Amino acid sequence: MKNLIVSILSLISFAVVSGQNVDSLRILSFEKTHPNLNFQKLVQKYNKLIQPIDSIEFEYLYYLKFKNPDFTYFDLTSEEKFFRERYNSRKYQESAELGIKLLQKDPTDLKTLLYTSISFKNLNQPDSAAELLKRFDLLLNIISKYGDGKTIETSYQVVKISDEHAILEYSKDMFYNRITKQESDCIIDSWDIFSAREKKNYNLNFKFNNLYTYPKK
Repeated sequence: MKNLIVSILSLISFAVVSGQNVDSLRILSFEKTHPNLNFQKLVQKYNKLIQPIDSIEFEYLYYLKFKNPDFTYFDLTSEEKFFRERYNSRKYQESAELGIKLLQKDPTDLKTLLYTSISFKNLNQPDSAAELLKRFDLLLNIISKYGDGKTIETSYQVVKISDEHAILEYSKDMFYNRITKQESDCIIDSWDIFSAREKKNYNLNFKFNNLYTYPKK
């Protein structure tokens, strides 16, 4: 009888995991494990530039971003487009100001953190630049603990296409030849990369699961 119960439970577990990928289950269980955390209240907490950084709060904000009704994993808002245009034009005062406004809506956007930090650095404001880069590094550590990106099986699980590019740019290596695969429950991007410092090629892999590509509003 005991063996029968164990077998039934195993089948139920398999059915659940088969219907939804392991990463999705981890993210959803993360929300249940921290019922005291609230997405909008945490966003408000990080509305100021200098705030104490809590890795649990940042992980919650990053991986539950699909709860934000304005979230899309691919499209840019008009504000994001203008911010990046100002940054690419080296209008660093404007891009720094615009970046801070964007981070008030989404404190864990890697591209915004990186470009705003660089803008402050070019404005000779190293403390502000360092604070934002600290947030970037924390998020990268959070993402890395679930996979190092070196293989498809250990892909970086990121939330937005722009996060993928921010990590690639942050590496300062040359990235090229992206291969995209559509799986049943996720999208995987694999990049060939050349490190000028180490004089060798390597590969980085990124994954977007269906919570982000097809979020349930």
